[in-house]
Amino acid sequence: MARTAGSTFHTHTVFFHKEKIGAINWGLVAGKTQTYFPWGSPVNATTPLVWFHDIFNATGVPYSPYENVSTIPAGTVIAADIQSLHLNSELWDPIELDMFYRGRFANKRHPLAWIPFGAGPRNCVGMRFALMEMKLALVRFLKIYSIIDCGEQTPSQYNDKTSKSLLKISFSNDDIQYELDKYIQLKNQYQLTGIVLHWKRLNGVQELVKTMLEYENLFSNIIIWNNNPMQHLTFQDLLIENNNRTEIVNSNVNIKDEAKYRACQLAKTNACFYVDDDWDIRMYVRSLYSHFLLEPTILHAITDQFTYFTNLMWTFFDESINLHTGFSWIGCGSVFSRDNAVRHLKYMNFFLNNYENRDLISQSDQFFSIWMNQIPAQFNGRLLQSNEGVESSFENYDFELLQYRASVMSIQTLEKSLRSYFNFNLFQRKRASNTLVTYTKSPCSYNDKFIFFTNCLPIDNLEQIPFNIATDFKRGTRANLPNMRKSAYRENFTFFQEFNTANAVDNDNKTCWKMNRSLRYGDLYGIDFQTIQADRNLAFSIEYLHRKSLQKKLQISISLDSQTWIQLPKKPQSGIIYKKQKKLVIFRTQSFPDGFQVFRFIKFMSLIDDESSFHICEIRLIN
Repeated sequence: MARTAGSTFHTHTVFFHKEKIGAINWGLVAGKTQTYFPWGSPVNATTPLVWFHDIFNATGVPYSPYENVSTIPAGTVIAADIQSLHLNSELWDPIELDMFYRGRFANKRHPLAWIPFGAGPRNCVGMRFALMEMKLALVRFLKIYSIIDCGEQTPSQYNDKTSKSLLKISFSNDDIQYELDKYIQLKNQYQLTGIVLHWKRLNGVQELVKTMLEYENLFSNIIIWNNNPMQHLTFQDLLIENNNRTEIVNSNVNIKDEAKYRACQLAKTNACFYVDDDWDIRMYVRSLYSHFLLEPTILHAITDQFTYFTNLMWTFFDESINLHTGFSWIGCGSVFSRDNAVRHLKYMNFFLNNYENRDLISQSDQFFSIWMNQIPAQFNGRLLQSNEGVESSFENYDFELLQYRASVMSIQTLEKSLRSYFNFNLFQRKRASNTLVTYTKSPCSYNDKFIFFTNCLPIDNLEQIPFNIATDFKRGTRANLPNMRKSAYRENFTFFQEFNTANAVDNDNKTCWKMNRSLRYGDLYGIDFQTIQADRNLAFSIEYLHRKSLQKKLQISISLDSQTWIQLPKKPQSGIIYKKQKKLVIFRTQSFPDGFQVFRFIKFMSLIDDESSFHICEIRLIN
């Protein structure tokens, strides 16, 4: 900000980088200089506020932009902070803003989100020079390289987030260490609080709390919210000793779904794991948490095959208003950020805390994932349930009616707000960038040490299904279930029940996952080993029923972070053994070429269209 009044001239300049501050020639400044930290001390030395005074014989005392200035005098010159505009992660992308990322400019944005030369009739003439430079560079480039028409094929092997990955042929030790450090940083940032609701299934709560306490490297804290006002829950009731990791909240009233988000609001960590009191979480809790760290901004949950398929049917897309949302139940196990829980409580207070809709607050699960305006990351798996005969905390005679109203209102409210000028920024509009988290996937159901995933969803071209709020407002209700006779997806669902992804990781080679259509270019399946396998001694096998010639032709790529992929050399393919007498391939990473032995993700992608389809029966770790 610059303020001029008579002979007084003050400048306030923000520098975001240490190298910029160090590059300033302080000797050129006439008069003394000062550095001002609005936080009291330089907590983050890379973002100080630097201002100069006594320049040009200034006579006044400069004020900080952080001061509470109630009136700006007439004649004050105010300059827009273009630097902050161009570094705004809400407008651009949370991916390292100083790094070139080609996808950053792919999405539509406000026309003034990027104005390095200013805007309007008095924009900088340097823009013409910059355009001429780019044209000359393009001409020079085209003199050396040729552009080939690939038809409708779109190579997806470079699904990277940095330009440098286009030239990367292997992972260096620096690459590996960088990703390991980043993973540790994410784990520290998103430590986990386990949340359990108690109503009348005390045995289930006891088992869950016992399990969470055993996972001490996963759960920093545990909150038990007692929704039963007729019982005062104690540590003695839970059969555990009083400890500083566990907190019991005894509610005076049964607030039902709302309690999940109230408990997360109380958490001292930035992430919450919620589960109902009748599920065994040991076969998927690590998978859920490791997956959450890939994209902490969205909901990650697990359900059975019927519920997973239903949730896919309950998705909504309208690109014209940035609508891209879906529903997911969270009771079998889910991980979400505390920020999302707190924001959800604010949404409920804003939209539901009135005479007409207050009774829907108890159904807040119906709103949670929809109002995120993100496609949830959903697992389908083998689930173990206990105490099924005990009544739930929902005893309303009108439960199904409330659920219907909540389902309809959730999408109507979101759609209306996204179209509204007044509520333009009320809901998230930018879609999460990591597409892998929305693939169909299942955790290994016998040891929870890896995740099987595929981009071949049981509902094809899901995002192209049109949505019109006037006619499709019932899409997310029990009037739209996959097993109904009139359902358009009944056959797809029947096929998925028999050949779902959980079959590939259930320690039974008689059950298999299979695609419900023929193979296309870009179709893939893969494995997420949850963490980077840095010991270079990973061994696993894949048993399949599709043609061996097809398996051998698949492009094999590895990744440390699911964003940057490198292709495994085709020759020599050391460390990959195709069994002669059976359709089984074994991988031993210690025999992979240097630079390819350490990774977290591996994927197998088809480079052709084919009448056959992927057919995977079992993936196993080899001790």
